[in-house]
Amino acid sequence: MYPAIHDAVAVATTLEEEAEAVWLRRADLFKLVKATFEKNKTLDVESRHYLRDKMQRSIDAGHESLGDDGINRFLEINNRIEELTKAYNKALIEERPGAWYSAKDELQGLSARELSGWKAGQGEQQGLLYGPPANSGLLKVLPYLDNPTTRRKMYLQDRKGLAENAKIFHEIVILRDERARLIGYDNHAAMRIKTRAIRSLEQVESFLDDLEKSIIPKGVQEISQLQSIRREDYKRWGVWEEGDDKGFPPWDLAYYRTQQMKAAGVDDANVAPFFPLDTTISKMLKLFESYLSLRFKKIPDSRLDESTLWHPTVQAWETYREKSFVGYLYLDLIARDHKYKGSQCVNIHCGYEKQDGSRQLPATVLMCSFPAPTESSCAQLRHPEVVTLFHELGHGIHDLMARTKYAHFHGYHLPVDIGEMPSTLLENWCWTKDVLRHLSCHYTKLDSKYLQQWRQDNPNSPDPAEKIDDDTLDRIIRIRNINRGQYHLYQLAISVFDLKIHAAKSHEEARSLNLSKLWYDCRERYEGVDCSEARQSDHEHASFGHLLNGYDVGYYGYLACAAFAKDAFYSQFVDDINDKQTWGRFEQYVLRPGGSLDNQLQMIDDFLGRQPNFNALAESLFV
Repeated sequence: MYPAIHDAVAVATTLEEEAEAVWLRRADLFKLVKATFEKNKTLDVESRHYLRDKMQRSIDAGHESLGDDGINRFLEINNRIEELTKAYNKALIEERPGAWYSAKDELQGLSARELSGWKAGQGEQQGLLYGPPANSGLLKVLPYLDNPTTRRKMYLQDRKGLAENAKIFHEIVILRDERARLIGYDNHAAMRIKTRAIRSLEQVESFLDDLEKSIIPKGVQEISQLQSIRREDYKRWGVWEEGDDKGFPPWDLAYYRTQQMKAAGVDDANVAPFFPLDTTISKMLKLFESYLSLRFKKIPDSRLDESTLWHPTVQAWETYREKSFVGYLYLDLIARDHKYKGSQCVNIHCGYEKQDGSRQLPATVLMCSFPAPTESSCAQLRHPEVVTLFHELGHGIHDLMARTKYAHFHGYHLPVDIGEMPSTLLENWCWTKDVLRHLSCHYTKLDSKYLQQWRQDNPNSPDPAEKIDDDTLDRIIRIRNINRGQYHLYQLAISVFDLKIHAAKSHEEARSLNLSKLWYDCRERYEGVDCSEARQSDHEHASFGHLLNGYDVGYYGYLACAAFAKDAFYSQFVDDINDKQTWGRFEQYVLRPGGSLDNQLQMIDDFLGRQPNFNALAESLFV
């Protein structure tokens, strides 16, 4: 069934792309849109924004600068980029070459949770496990893998299947550059920045430069602390060699961050039992019921079948406000084969105003890849996964609450340097003691069989409390900024890489770019990690999809939105995260407009009552 769904989506996407190419090719439609825009000055703001956007897309397809041959070449490039992007994305969700590992000698520290989905060996491979699977991901294993030799082996092995993706990535960069120059831009960055909320490359570069100066000293301090922990651990394993302290390999970052948090008294393995997945998401929905006067109602299985659900683990919810139906929320939260391996919110159907004045209401899905439940326990969330789930639910709420005239601007359909702001703001709730206590419920309280199994596994121990204790919550909150500089410097490295590869001074320069070298140059400069060994055979820049799926000349948006979110939280919500008036203004100025405003930053200005503080992110790291 599921491969058939993927095939059907591919066919539908191709039809849509072909139709869009036909529309872009038609000069008569461009002339009609332009005339309507120029002659109807009294149209409402959203309608003029819609026409301006459509007109600019046609102009960027060459309708004011190119003849038929030029327009045809532009569309040929578009089609080729779309073909390549599909192939790239398909490779990301498919299994890559793994390796056999000894469960006893190489995978120390990994629990059944991390090893879920690994293949058990038979015959000569008896006692071995094959992995890691693409969908559970290397990133879910490295934080807990004790053996330093295995971490290195696994990290380098994981990228071996990405050589073809690296070629695709570079071809797309070259085609983007050609397309931009074809219609008169200096490069792809100059063309793409016009579609962002911050419409100036100079302003973006200034923001990133200021962030670098502010955060790198914190990053240097953090990597030094991690190196001290790493040195002692390597010595215990007997693998420390002279000169090892001259660099810090990327495959060790996640593990020693985890060890540092454990030293601070926070072990996510002990936190996760308090956040069973189904209970946690239900309680998150209860929060939004309170904040926005909503009501969520789970649709019973008797009303659902294969025509409405694409997998048995998917849930469907109806959303109401008072007696009015708002839209559908789908939850597809468990990892499985051939599924997107990260976390995202995906709009299924946009809301918009119909010609008769009624509304088409939205449907949206939270798509995550959390570990599946085991025979003796339900699915559980570590604290970082709680934050991730609340972030994605924020996108879903945005999608449900938006009220735009056109589907084109619905919900989170915003430039990426503003669209992440609402959900990034909401992450702060998951670092708040009262919210975490509200969300918590030890999984053994959900089913007597869970409690019975827990008692067998923990003889002579008292039954666990229902709610997570205050001392643990205090420790979680205290560690919030541990290694946060490193986290944002990684984002900064990708942001700079993104701008560099799309801002070539000539087409020849774009063709000659060494993307792998540039990627590791950026990581070494900003994060301070040693990528010398990874450079030899690694294609890490081709291991994620953002820069080929809408975030090109926009990855900096994560940092910009983090700055906007910090500013909004500390100036509007920090004193009372439940304040109905503040939530009312947040809905009015941020959630409801979707992407309907011509000046997208206006929503932040309106909500704050002033322009945002771009330094808020850096300032928050030193609070």
